[in-house]
Amino acid sequence: MIQLMSENDDIVTRYMDDMDFQRTVFPLLARGIWEEVRLK
Repeated sequence: MIQLMSENDDIVTRYMDDMDFQRTVFPLLARGIWEEVRLK
């Protein structure tokens, strides 16, 4: 569990600090969120 939390922290930190990473990841996150909301 602690390992997973650490890995997520690294991803969140990279997302906040790396604009290229944001541009790549955001569409994927948005699509996943949309799918979750749409199905409920």
